[in-house]
Amino acid sequence: MYLLVSQINWYMFNEATGVPSLNTTSINNVEVVIPSSFKEQTKIANFLTSIDEKITEAQAYLDTVKQYKQGLLQQMFV
Repeated sequence: MYLLVSQINWYMFNEATGVPSLNTTSINNVEVVIPSSFKEQTKIANFLTSIDEKITEAQAYLDTVKQYKQGLLQQMFV
C-alpha cells in the first residue's frame, strides 16, 4: 500500500495557494490500480523476487572482483 501511495503525484491535487493542502474529497477521488487476482499478484511477486536475487548475485560478484582488484594492487607495490 505504501508503494502505491508514494507513487502518486500529490502536488497535482494541491488546492491551496500558500501552504500545500489536500482535502478528503481530493484524496478519495484518486484512483489506485491493484491487481485483482491473487494469481497475478503472485506472478508479479515472483518476478520481483527473481530480479532481487539477480541483483544480490551481481553484488556478490562485484564484491569479489573488488577484493581481487585490491589484492592485485597490493602485490604491485610490494
